[in-house]
Amino acid sequence: TSAMNANDILMMKQGLVRHAEGVYTVGGQGNSLVVDLGEGLLLVDAGPGGDITRRMIAQVREGLGKPVLHIVYSHGHMGYNNGVSLWLEDAAERGEPVPQVLAHERVAHRYGRYRETGGLQAYTNIRQFRTPYPAEPPAHWFRLPDRTYSERLVIVGRDRGVELLNAPGETDDGTAVWIPDSRTLYGSNAFIKACPNSGSPYRIQRDVLRWARTLEMFLALKPAVLIPEFGKPLTAENEIHDALHTPAQAMRYLHAEVLRRMNPGMGELDIVHDVPLPPELFDGPFMKPVDR
Repeated sequence: TSAMNANDILMMKQGLVRHAEGVYTVGGQGNSLVVDLGEGLLLVDAGPGGDITRRMIAQVREGLGKPVLHIVYSHGHMGYNNGVSLWLEDAAERGEPVPQVLAHERVAHRYGRYRETGGLQAYTNIRQFRTPYPAEPPAHWFRLPDRTYSERLVIVGRDRGVELLNAPGETDDGTAVWIPDSRTLYGSNAFIKACPNSGSPYRIQRDVLRWARTLEMFLALKPAVLIPEFGKPLTAENEIHDALHTPAQAMRYLHAEVLRRMNPGMGELDIVHDVPLPPELFDGPFMKPVDR
């Protein structure tokens, strides 16, 4: 079962929803993406396991009726793919080929670190999510991918193809998914419709300039549909621009302003209280803090 609570903000109660031709989401731990390639499906994130992943499997089977050919890990944080074994078992029970599991090459490194520091991960996750968490998590939570990539991987289908793009944001192993025929982009954990979580207690510091570059890469694609890790997709051109451009500019601004104060020797607390937060960067709808 999942270590996370099945609440609405994690999208776990959302059913199968169509967003463009052949593109759907289903609620798992966040938005799990489903793309109909023609001969079968590509799934992004298998869900947290247990009843939630079983419900996901039933909804995808009932709604689309095609085999899952590929399962993509959007990134290596625990929970998002704890349930991958259930999808593999379902395919085997139906006599279908076992789905190929795909991920960025850094996922294996993250999984190794999580296994080595199981006790620490339990301590930090219990404090953050206020729910029990095993100090020795089961091995199936860390099912390694069958195939990895570094920067970009193209998957060609009968009806449409997809591009897997390395999208560093909250993690260095993030995978965004670009579906060219409908100009639909799934942003993985680089796009969360909230103030980027570039640093928090007990967590590794995130590289804000690299994250900004990812959002600028998204912007250059000019998506018509932008699907976040959590929440409803965006389709209005001005909202998509604001949702990508403003956080990128805000992270670049904060990086520059903090450096200006660090270099003369200003301390951390003084910097926090001294850096102004311009409303045009920090008061918009896509820069609000979100508790999830």
